[in-house]
Amino acid sequence: METVEHKDLERFWKKVAHTHPLKCWWWIAKQNHEGYGNFYHDGKTRAAHRFSFYITYGYYPEVVRHKCDNPRCVNPFHLQAGTQKDNCQDTINRGRHHNQNKNQCSEGHLYDETNTYFYADGRRDCHTCRKKRNKDYKEKIRVDL
Repeated sequence: METVEHKDLERFWKKVAHTHPLKCWWWIAKQNHEGYGNFYHDGKTRAAHRFSFYITYGYYPEVVRHKCDNPRCVNPFHLQAGTQKDNCQDTINRGRHHNQNKNQCSEGHLYDETNTYFYADGRRDCHTCRKKRNKDYKEKIRVDL
């Protein structure tokens, strides 16, 4: 467990715009290209929301997720521990997954009722491309034999 000195806590909280305890606490210092705050501590640049979680709960989980969906928020009551899978599921549930709004595959075939194959885990695939991959695979097996 790393040591966080009082001066480090003061320096951290000076970079936060505190509002109501139930609202987002905005990181007002340096941010990365995705809008997450950066905080330098103990020789490393850390994500500000992860550091906020650490000083509140005493550990760094695999992933710190935002309940508020605001990357600049460092309010520890808006943060929760999770896994990368949880974080990806949050992205899907909130309608922000990069593939979620695509209406055609990379080959240009439309994802419609007749041309969309759904896997058991919720992923989708182009039926036309899937059939072609299966046909090509079977052809390759025949040639190899």
